[in-house]
Amino acid sequence: MDLKVIKVVNRSTTIVINGGKEAGVRNGERFLIYALGENISDPDTGESLGQLEVVKGIGVVCSVQEKMATLKNTTKTVMDERSTISRLMGDREIKESFRDIEVLFEDVNVGDFVKKV
Repeated sequence: MDLKVIKVVNRSTTIVINGGKEAGVRNGERFLIYALGENISDPDTGESLGQLEVVKGIGVVCSVQEKMATLKNTTKTVMDERSTISRLMGDREIKESFRDIEVLFEDVNVGDFVKKV
């Protein structure tokens, strides 16, 4: 069964997919949301390598029903000067900064494809 987006609750944060408990979907699982783009060919042989997957985001399952599940956008840890930690490396102190940010879905539409990552 091809998993697809069946409802866009909020274009940048919340979607519903057509797979639930019956399809083995579980809370906390991560899914890639994508559309199919152009067909890509090898420049040397001309052989078709398939269609490009245009990534629209990664979502985490937050609610599972029998035949559908709700996904929310994920968070990502990035470097930032606001939240600094220090660690020793040999005789030097290294300071690193991290911050969690939301990674929003980009232009998700009903019919976009979904696969577990």
